[in-house]
Amino acid sequence: MKKKKLFIFHYHLKRGGVTSVIRDSVKLLQSDYDITIVSSTKEPVIEGVNHLYTNLIEYQINPTQDEFISREKAITEFIVSIISQDDILLFHNYHLAKNISLTAAVMTLSKQLYNKFVFYIHDFPEDGREANYALLGKMKEYNGDIETLYPVEENIYYVTINSRDCEILHSLGIQQ
Repeated sequence: MKKKKLFIFHYHLKRGGVTSVIRDSVKLLQSDYDITIVSSTKEPVIEGVNHLYTNLIEYQINPTQDEFISREKAITEFIVSIISQDDILLFHNYHLAKNISLTAAVMTLSKQLYNKFVFYIHDFPEDGREANYALLGKMKEYNGDIETLYPVEENIYYVTINSRDCEILHSLGIQQ
């Protein structure tokens, strides 16, 4: 039987916490899924999976509205070009404002596509990250279609690494 495709997106695969989390996730899931990691890290860091490099999802520092719109469109087109309708898309901390064009593209696609979206959250902009939170306000100004950072749709699933983060999501209206 052909494995389902799972795309794991993260800004980078630098040494440290999130890369370790991704590596552990891959070990757990690779027997059941054909995994592709999408990041702005050029060299493969995690063995046994496909790697796809794009600079579109690297950190984006305080973009102008034109830069935001251009990159959001490019990210949307990129994601649509690499997936098919049955693929699963997993995003680590999509909502932290490290790249607001990515955040906006993911929010839009999660409402437009039937694919399953998994949002793996292990940090919150509301949790003492004032600069990040301000950038999210700019994103909502640039893209008026963004209603919430934590959408509730049938095709969206949330994953946290601890009960504290789960409780924060519950307080934000996510009851999964």
